[in-house]
Amino acid sequence: MSKILIEYFGSNKNFAHYSEWIEAVKTRSHLGLLTDLGHLHFASIINGFAYEEALAELVKESEAFHIWTTQGKEVYFKSDFYKTYHHIIPRLDQTIEDGWIFDLRKVFKLLKETGKPIILEASKIYEGENYFLDGVKECVELINN
Repeated sequence: MSKILIEYFGSNKNFAHYSEWIEAVKTRSHLGLLTDLGHLHFASIINGFAYEEALAELVKESEAFHIWTTQGKEVYFKSDFYKTYHHIIPRLDQTIEDGWIFDLRKVFKLLKETGKPIILEASKIYEGENYFLDGVKECVELINN
C-alpha cells in the first residue's frame, strides 16, 4: 500500500507541537510523517520546546527526513541569514557553537540508525556549487561509514 507522508512544519500555532502531529498520523495507516529538521528548529523556537527532545521522538515516528540547515535564533523572515540563504546544505564543520542549528555528525548518527530515507533539501546559494557538492559528499560518506 502506498503512503502519503505529511511534512512536519510546526509553525502553525493551531497545530504546532510535534506530539500532536505524531498522534494525528499514527492512527492512519495510509499516512506517515516526514520530519524537516530545519522547520523543526524554527518550530522549537516558535513553540518553546527543546529541539533535541523533539528530534529524538520524531526520529522514532517519522518515515523520512528532510535535512538542511541555517544559522541563528530568529525564525524564517525575521532572520537575515535565512532570508539571504534559505536552505543550506549541511557540512561537517557546521556546529551549534558556530551558530548553526545542529551538528551534522550528531544528527546523521541518529538518522542513520533508523535506516529511513534522508532527503537533502538545500540550494547552492550559500558559498556556491562546490560548497554544496562537498556537503553532499560529506553526507554520503557519513551514511556509508
